[in-house]
Amino acid sequence: MKNTLKGNVFLLSMVSLFTDTASHMVYPLLPDFLEKIGASKTIIGIIEGIAEAVASLLRSVFGALSDKLNKRKEFVFWGYALSAITKPFLFIANSWLIVLFVRFSDKIGKAVRTPPRDAILSTSVDASKQGTAFGFNRAMDRLGAIWGPLLAFIILALFVDKERGMRYVFLLSLIPALVALFFIPFVKETGEFIKKQKELKYAGLKSKKFILFLTACIIFSFGNSSNSFLLLKAKETGLTN
Repeated sequence: MKNTLKGNVFLLSMVSLFTDTASHMVYPLLPDFLEKIGASKTIIGIIEGIAEAVASLLRSVFGALSDKLNKRKEFVFWGYALSAITKPFLFIANSWLIVLFVRFSDKIGKAVRTPPRDAILSTSVDASKQGTAFGFNRAMDRLGAIWGPLLAFIILALFVDKERGMRYVFLLSLIPALVALFFIPFVKETGEFIKKQKELKYAGLKSKKFILFLTACIIFSFGNSSNSFLLLKAKETGLTN
């Protein structure tokens, strides 16, 4: 396990840690912030719907493109960079359209980086160690999801005006987002290794087990709602800022 958590696995996990710290400083505050600048719940739903649709639809496109160009590392860098550089726009946001732009850009960045990042992770270790590699990466991802709200809470506690406090949280989220970018240049490209491998066979995509799994995911997605509405509901039931 010790050898598995080195090199690309460690570097990309640090990227996930700091990126998710930045994202979760921002995301839990957005529903309340949108209401403060005059957005209705319908608008909040539209923003989240567009953001999630973009992330879902474009992942396969950018994943295939990174395979074709054989430049996964560059896709990873620019995907994370796009999400990072748009966050400060929330500091000056006075319209839900700016928030939509930031969420849209963030999800495009996620669509650009996620498939090539996972491809690099999976080809950086032996097949028998891939579970360990992905598990560690997701653990760092979740740790960032804990750190982010805690940092946001500490910053908000320094402000009497909560809207002003939120804006400074959005601005300061740029710091961990930029720290995440620092690790990417040290990641080793694995595209050449992939190029030398045998072509993958896609017969498994037609198997009954895969189709059942995909069907279950689709049904769950229809029943799933945006966390933004859960946060707003929590506020309505008495949870304070």
